[in-house]
Amino acid sequence: YINSQINRYKRIVKVKPPKKEPQPEFVYKMPDLEERAVETTLPVEEIIVKSLDTSDSHYLRGLEYARLKKYSEAVEEYKEALKLKSDHIDAHMNLGLAYYKLERYTDAIGSYNQALKLKPNSKVICNKIGTIHLIAGEYSEALKAFKKALSIDGNDPATHFNLAITDVLKGDRDSAWLKYMVLKSLDAEFASRLLELIN
Repeated sequence: YINSQINRYKRIVKVKPPKKEPQPEFVYKMPDLEERAVETTLPVEEIIVKSLDTSDSHYLRGLEYARLKKYSEAVEEYKEALKLKSDHIDAHMNLGLAYYKLERYTDAIGSYNQALKLKPNSKVICNKIGTIHLIAGEYSEALKAFKKALSIDGNDPATHFNLAITDVLKGDRDSAWLKYMVLKSLDAEFASRLLELIN
């Protein structure tokens, strides 16, 4: 997921991935406030990243830290990106994921809720919120999130599956069986996975 986010975002901001062999350095002339030329010697990629919107460069660094499984550093970069651009939905989403990886579930839910404010009809975000509540053992909150996802797309098999899992964990196998019957007509693979959990 993180690698696909990095690649997608690099295409958007037209950042070329670094080559494996050493890059030649060149002198970059940049006018200062008094219009004098200031010389700096930097690798090409560093100049490209520095020329990006600062919010995007923090976001990209956050993705790279996350790819390296340095989630605390990723959190700091995403937070910096959000200070500069509070409506950066991808930064909110990936901040939520980094918090989740750090098992900071309350913070993860908070980040996903911020993303949901920006994209209120996202069943994906609702399912992520519900899943974290489920992991934290907050079943009633998980049900609320999954039901909201279901109100956005009533035929989404992942949401029906998540609701059934919540029922199983709560010990309500009758409700889980009802959801299994619905899932059979929506997605055979999800239905099969659920059947294994119910039995």
